[in-house]
Amino acid sequence: MQAHVRIYQSDAVFLGQGSLVRDGAIVVDEHDTVRDVGVASEVIPRHGGVPVERLPGLITPALVNAHTHLELSALRGKTRGGHGFFPWAQGMLEARAQLSDEENTAAVEGAVRELTASGTVAIGDVSNSLRAVHACARARIGGIVFHEVFGYDFVRCSQRLQQLHHERDEIVGAWPNGDLRYAPAPHALYSLHPELIKAVVRAARNQGVRTSIHLSEHAGEQEFLENGTGPVAQFAEFLGTELGDFPIPNQRPVPYARTLDLVGSDVIGVHLTTANRQEFDAIAAAHMPIVLCPRSNLFIELRLPPLLDALAAGIRPALGTDSLASNHSLDVLAEARALAERFPSVPSTALWSMVTAWGADALDRPDLGRLAAGTRPGLLWFQGDITTAESDPLRTFLKSSPAQRKKIAAKGVAVMGPTLMATLRDYTSLVAFSHTIFALPFAATAVVLSLLQPRLPLTMGRVGAMVFCLVTARTAAMAFNRYLDREIDAKNPRTQTREIPAGAISAAAALTLTRVCCVLFVASAASLGWVSGLLSIPVLAILLGYSWTKRFTWAAHWVLGAALALAPGGAWIAMGAAPQAAIIALMLAVLTWVAGFDILYSLQDEDFDRNEGLRSVPARFGTLKAVWISRVMHVMTVLAWLSTGWFTQRHGAYFLGVGLATALLVYEHTLVGNGNLHQINRAFFTVNGYVSLLFFLLTALDVYLSLGTLIAS
Repeated sequence: MQAHVRIYQSDAVFLGQGSLVRDGAIVVDEHDTVRDVGVASEVIPRHGGVPVERLPGLITPALVNAHTHLELSALRGKTRGGHGFFPWAQGMLEARAQLSDEENTAAVEGAVRELTASGTVAIGDVSNSLRAVHACARARIGGIVFHEVFGYDFVRCSQRLQQLHHERDEIVGAWPNGDLRYAPAPHALYSLHPELIKAVVRAARNQGVRTSIHLSEHAGEQEFLENGTGPVAQFAEFLGTELGDFPIPNQRPVPYARTLDLVGSDVIGVHLTTANRQEFDAIAAAHMPIVLCPRSNLFIELRLPPLLDALAAGIRPALGTDSLASNHSLDVLAEARALAERFPSVPSTALWSMVTAWGADALDRPDLGRLAAGTRPGLLWFQGDITTAESDPLRTFLKSSPAQRKKIAAKGVAVMGPTLMATLRDYTSLVAFSHTIFALPFAATAVVLSLLQPRLPLTMGRVGAMVFCLVTARTAAMAFNRYLDREIDAKNPRTQTREIPAGAISAAAALTLTRVCCVLFVASAASLGWVSGLLSIPVLAILLGYSWTKRFTWAAHWVLGAALALAPGGAWIAMGAAPQAAIIALMLAVLTWVAGFDILYSLQDEDFDRNEGLRSVPARFGTLKAVWISRVMHVMTVLAWLSTGWFTQRHGAYFLGVGLATALLVYEHTLVGNGNLHQINRAFFTVNGYVSLLFFLLTALDVYLSLGTLIAS
């Protein structure tokens, strides 16, 4: 890198966003940052005294290869194409099994050198082994490494997903830099259970990083998802497993992906070879980035992706080479050349954008792939005389070999700072803000029931203060829990992606948030009256104290239940209602309800808790006894709900709510069964959210009808 400001002037400069400047000039500073770019006759006079270097030919941003499998590089020339995906995949896996670690490592090192020689500075690399991470980092190749989860054995894949960050740390050690980001990724809709696909994507979203999935890649995928037929079953058998109860959605791949909430701006769809125009319209509407790999598709399936349909839908596709097991080179510009030869109507500016700006956009790297003041995309000089090809110099240089390219400015290394929305998402995830639905409806139920008692007036100010108390108290408790458990979370594969162990939020920031919310909670409670203000201190002691309990007692589940039960109790007191049996029964219902579902949720950590010396009901009594204890707790919950209705003389709507909530609890236990963890998230989050919400709504209806009767009489 030259340690001075300089100007490069060339016959043509491609800006990376569909624009070509004839007789262009680029001003680059000592850090290789672009200071100015445009027509030479305008740019050069603005920078008098800066030396100008004339480079005949074309200057572009450095290239972006948005889909690779570098770990398969030792398989170049060792697979057969043209017979469909599954014969190719079987042959690839058989050939891969014959390779030594030394062969694979050497091939990956060579592949990274090939990428660098072609002018590529960023990649989207899909990997099971993470073998290429350090080689890419040494070569200053940025982008995203997609740590892939694949397989038909639900239990084994679920366990691997829980261990994924541990696996990453064992293989890679300290992650090299923020320029090359890490993201968990599902392989495809036909090769991983949909619940696990959603879990993988959710993990990536929690990290605030874009993930990737092979989508609508080949006819075998479409046949399997639509009809449950085709070669997938035989492929699973080849892998030594069975499809079992793998769900068949009876849908095409893209519509099915939409039902799984995969078609969106944070998931990259790769291949789309069998997608149609209607599906591309849906992809465009959802702002889903896509990557096409035409040479690989030609090699394996003898077909190309429907590029014209994608462009007509308004999509800006990126390009990738896929692996050397299905391609002859890692030169992403050769992908654009292949498309140019088969789709001559596509403008060359679009083809070049696919390997620069659009590729960078797919990898969520707007700092790359385009020439604009302040960017450091890296610069490539394509050497040659274009005076005889002035009609379209870009199409001429599509045919260039890597030997004709020279890097004249290095790419910047991104320090991936969080956006405001990402930061907000991290903090709301840190305190599990969405879980407020567990406590808030029961606090609201207490307020509604207090309307039938002697009480203080229900004003908007009082409602606002109560809601603020609940939110700040929960936030303080959750932030402190994450702070105190940070070392435990870092060890537990299930929780390693939480914000503090993942590095998204510092421990000091979580502790500061706890302190601020404690102060706000006490102040807000005091605004509701001296009794509420006085009680706020012991309430905080219980809320914060819970986080220590699993270190010394398996009764931690009941302490958590007591902490959440304070919400309806506090709301009752804030309304000025006198303590009585009804509110005690409601608090007991919340305590046992929470303890019951927390016992089920902790089944996931039974082995971990036992190994780490942490206390929980599953770790102490085992899975089956824990499930039965949870069932007993929920029987007590129903009895407490009935007692609340009895003490407050409720009517039909209230007891209908009890009936529906009871049915949901029964459904929750059928999901979990005798320790079946496949549906644990649905049982914990979805079902319990409906329990609290339905109970509140029907209680409110019952009280409304009662008040109407009282007013009428």
